[in-house]
Amino acid sequence: MFVQWEAPEQVTRRYPVVLVHDGGGQGTDWLTTVDGRPGWADHFLAAGFPVYVVDRPGHGRSPFHPTAMGQMGAPFSYQAAQGLFLSDAGSEPHCQWSYGGQPGDHELDQLVAGMGPSPADLGYSQSLDCDRLTRLLDQLGHSLIVTHSAGAPAGWLVAEARRDLVKGVAAVEPIGPPFADFPGMGKLDWDLT
Repeated sequence: MFVQWEAPEQVTRRYPVVLVHDGGGQGTDWLTTVDGRPGWADHFLAAGFPVYVVDRPGHGRSPFHPTAMGQMGAPFSYQAAQGLFLSDAGSEPHCQWSYGGQPGDHELDQLVAGMGPSPADLGYSQSLDCDRLTRLLDQLGHSLIVTHSAGAPAGWLVAEARRDLVKGVAAVEPIGPPFADFPGMGKLDWDLT
């Protein structure tokens, strides 16, 4: 797992924030938005938090290796992005994605360019994420964890494994829905309870 650290000149918050990216993304997703605005990491830094941005094993700056990770899933495509983030034809307009949704539209191109494949075995990937994040918290001490989408299970697993160190977990758009199959990636057997 790759870890990037940054802190404001004047740290005013007691606990660091650990930012965990989504499934096919990478830690740099927290640094900016697809349309060039400051990312979440900047906002936490401005609020006085030390920030740790991770690239989960096999993503971004933490290279994939089949010996350690097993099979990799299919590459992230425009069709996958459109299916995950845009409304189906005939449904009510999607008011949260205000960008163009076709290949060639700058924001969608940026999103797809930053995405990579996810490991084919979600369960193994999540246990590896938990192991690496647990090791990080063992070094950092008390921390706040912010996760996104398919990175959310890692936050919950770490909170269970290190109840004494995790001060809070904020899961932004956690992976779902429950009991769903993700072709080439596995399935979600349960939901939050």
